[in-house]
This record gives sequence, structure tokens and C-alpha cells, in this order.
Amino acid sequence: MGSTKYVLLQGKLQNVGPVSFLRAEWQRDESRFILIRYAWEGHPQPFGLRLDLDKKVILDSLDDPGVDASVKALVPNILSIVATERSRGTFTTIFH
Repeated sequence: MGSTKYVLLQGKLQNVGPVSFLRAEWQRDESRFILIRYAWEGHPQPFGLRLDLDKKVILDSLDDPGVDASVKALVPNILSIVATERSRGTFTTIFH
């Protein structure tokens, strides 16, 4: 049985134009990737943005270059939130 762990980002990061951040997800603690779930104009998107923890970059792009650059500028904040929650063990686990 697999599990997904996540940290809520909603309310911890400001919206970037039409983008609001929902949560950061990962399945294996040793994985170097996390998935950033977000909503576009209030609508949760079916795919997230892949964040490479080693390179500290978002690997995916949004259709709006200005929004894309602003989202990517928030990577240090996202990493800080995720690192803090993981070190405290205050993330949520869903078993599926």
C-alpha cells in the first residue's frame, strides 16, 4: 500500500496573479522531487508543478511568462516551508 505525504501551502504563500498554492506532495522521503499542487483562478489543476529539491528549481512552466517567473521566484519560500514541516514531522500522510 502506497502513501502520499503533504504539507499545506494554502495560506502560507501569497497568490501569484491567478495562481494559488494548495500543497506540496511527495511519496518517498528520499525522493529529490516534490509536486506543488495549485489552483488557477480558483480551479485546482489536475497536474502539479515538479520541484527538484537538489537543483531548487521548478521543472514545469505555466502558460503566462510573467506568472511563471513570479512562481519560480517563490521556490526559496516553498523549500523553507517544506523543510520546516518535514523536520517537525507536521506533515499529513494519506494511505492509498
